[in-house]
Amino acid sequence: MHRGLPNSDLYFCTTTASSLPDVAVKAYPAELQDGAEREFVELLRLEAILGSDADCRGIRPLGWTSLPATLWTEYVPGTDLRFVLRDPDQAIPRIDELREWIRKAGRALGLYHAASLVPEDSLAARSLANSDVATRTKLVGPRNGFRPEFLEAREIVKWYMDFSPTNMRMGDDGLLYLLDPPTKYRYGFRHRDVGRFIGGLMNLVFLREWRPYRRSRQLLSLLVDDFLNGYETTALVSLRTAQDLRLVATYEMARRVWLTRTALRRRDVRATRRHLRALVTTRSYTYRRRPMPQALNDQDP
Repeated sequence: MHRGLPNSDLYFCTTTASSLPDVAVKAYPAELQDGAEREFVELLRLEAILGSDADCRGIRPLGWTSLPATLWTEYVPGTDLRFVLRDPDQAIPRIDELREWIRKAGRALGLYHAASLVPEDSLAARSLANSDVATRTKLVGPRNGFRPEFLEAREIVKWYMDFSPTNMRMGDDGLLYLLDPPTKYRYGFRHRDVGRFIGGLMNLVFLREWRPYRRSRQLLSLLVDDFLNGYETTALVSLRTAQDLRLVATYEMARRVWLTRTALRRRDVRATRRHLRALVTTRSYTYRRRPMPQALNDQDP
């Protein structure tokens, strides 16, 4: 058994018997003794949602223990998507291959949302979603307000929550595997999960700046379009109107404001600068006159 990453709670176990699979073991702190069981149940649900898709899967859970709290899952040979996007020493696939992986991520989120729709007559969920949007709008400024009729026409879904490149694995078998499903349900507009993923792409592709600036903008433009294309094929919903894209950006901007405030309270200068920079970057895409994918395709002068 060896640790997956320094200071990580994830371990890998390699078996010597050919009939036994290699497994990954996730350890939980003492205050989350029921975390392994809850994640085991959600991995089963995720496996059922994505099981028939040809491009993406959920990690197959094998079992869990309560004392100590550990989760045992199938080990999938491959590379984490965040390392490919972030680490300059990581072998970079061709651009068309990377775009295909991002399209698969969009398909996976679309499938999850399609299977997680909240009934339209759930007034409590809609009221909570509208209130959440109003709170986030106040954080990013009144200029980003939304009309009630626009929100009423949008469906409510169960959020995946941490749907970002940091929780995806590019399997050697060509499938994209999702990690860390939500163990506590929260409800709202699907734009939140979409904004979380696009914000993660900005953070890894654009803000790290290990690529030249202009090339990063062009790559980000392609990846955002591919993600939305993949999402629309399975969710059967388009998010390309100006209002929809503004709502996507509002969710991510509000999250960055909260992260910036938290970093300031902790007096973490490095984190504060990183989150402020991400906030400015997201804001610059929000208030363009054209929809986000077209604006992202603009060339530097």
